[in-house]
Amino acid sequence: MPADETKKQRVIADLTRRIRAGEWRPGTRIPSRAQLAAEYGVSEQTIRDATRELVTAGLLESVRRGGLYVRLGGR
Repeated sequence: MPADETKKQRVIADLTRRIRAGEWRPGTRIPSRAQLAAEYGVSEQTIRDATRELVTAGLLESVRRGGLYVRLGGR
């Protein structure tokens, strides 16, 4: 698996864990891509790819020019 894919999977796993643990409640806006990239030590593109997968999975909702919001409850 390429390094970028591994980083993306790590971010997906941790964001999923945080959502399911209730760190961010449904309707909560999550930190910006820039903030998450800095927190995880990855590129904004990696965050973009990871969050896109979480939108597809139904855990996040993307609001055009409004950010990303937690869609489902964590438990």
